[in-house]
Amino acid sequence: MAGIVDAPRGFQPIKGFTGEVGRINSYALAAANTALGKWDLLNMTNAGVVDRAAASDVYICGAAAQSATASAGTTYFPVYDAFAQVFLCQSNGSGIAAADLNLNANIVVANAANGISQMEVDDGTEAVTNTLPLKLLRVHRQTGNTIGANVALEVIINNHVLSGNLAGI
Repeated sequence: MAGIVDAPRGFQPIKGFTGEVGRINSYALAAANTALGKWDLLNMTNAGVVDRAAASDVYICGAAAQSATASAGTTYFPVYDAFAQVFLCQSNGSGIAAADLNLNANIVVANAANGISQMEVDDGTEAVTNTLPLKLLRVHRQTGNTIGANVALEVIINNHVLSGNLAGI
């Protein structure tokens, strides 16, 4: 059996390399923001506000700690933003193989359902390319979860805006 079930759930914070599990900070949300689901990845714009990340975004700052309606624009939007945060997520198909672990990958962006993110890892984009937003760490330890279709994975944000590894915005 491959992944447990095809149930996208965004990017749930589960642990951190630095001991900061689920650290939340507040950020200004773009005035004309896209509707957000809890656990959507967020991108820092050059205006200094956050909005839902798109595929291949470079300035990802974390995952939404709650949902938000479109054009909610608030100055106190909670974000799981620890740069070494490990997230639980799902791949969008059957393309993840054991050899893909420790490679980088893109995200699949989808509209939230019932306030929960539908973002996933875009399998088929695994590569050494350092500008891809995610690093695939390991298969999540969960009964019945193995490499294959819709596998649950543990990932980190490869190009996190707080990592100090990027040019300024």
